[in-house]
Amino acid sequence: LTEGCVQAGDRGRLGPAWCGGGGAMDVDLTLAKARRNSLKEDDNKDVFLVCIFKMGEANQEEAAKFLEDFVATMRLRGGKVQLRSRRPQLWNVVEGLDHHVEPNHLNPATFDFNAIVIAGFTSTMDVHAWWNSNEVFELLKWRSSMEKIGIFTFDGIGPACDFTDRQRMTFGNKTLFVELLQMQSFKPMQQYVDDYKRFAGVGSTDVAKAKVHLLFAEGASGVLMNEYPLDLACASTWKNKLEAQGWYDSGTYQNSLLPLRAQYSRSLVMILPVCDEEYDRHEAKGSR
Repeated sequence: LTEGCVQAGDRGRLGPAWCGGGGAMDVDLTLAKARRNSLKEDDNKDVFLVCIFKMGEANQEEAAKFLEDFVATMRLRGGKVQLRSRRPQLWNVVEGLDHHVEPNHLNPATFDFNAIVIAGFTSTMDVHAWWNSNEVFELLKWRSSMEKIGIFTFDGIGPACDFTDRQRMTFGNKTLFVELLQMQSFKPMQQYVDDYKRFAGVGSTDVAKAKVHLLFAEGASGVLMNEYPLDLACASTWKNKLEAQGWYDSGTYQNSLLPLRAQYSRSLVMILPVCDEEYDRHEAKGSR
């Protein structure tokens, strides 16, 4: 996809609304831009989308195309794609492997996805403008290549950053530490996310000498597609896998957070690259 317009002859999947030429879409985008510009700087807390997909094995190429088109619809509507990955072999599962890959047919995995997108919008209104857009409506007609889809919203701590931002890719954080949780008891897990925000905000001298750049730690504020039992999620950005692992290994995390989560939830904890291509660039640079 080119930004804002489908290449000619691309199966006609997304329809004429994708190409320029005015009309209702231009008005919608103008209004969305006006809303973003009117926000005060101290109110700059994005609404995040956690989107998880189980890509069908029968047609991987079609599923990959669907994922790229899905990301393109977000950017077209003003979304910032914080993370996009469809190569599980690049993911470091820190905890909860049995919840990601089923150990046997009697114990199906809770979060058996193999592609993930995390994106941010300026407001819940912008999220729904994207979700109700013609582009998404047309795209979902082609979802047969995806066995399962879960799309959930979470209130953020701060703004999202698109992984295509060149300055971010050169100097910023390129790794996410992500926790996906199905809660077994509401009150302890509400305490967990409250403590998570408190400890991440205060920081700790044993956290790999790095500040926790927390994106969100909340229960889901909305559900757009509900094919996974995701109740809560936490995500933070880090410069590399070593720093992210340092947060997990820290005394703060191990003693003050982990016991509560382990007792009252089914959880999957992962360290992920912001995009597969960035991992490839890093590995190529390191091999020289």
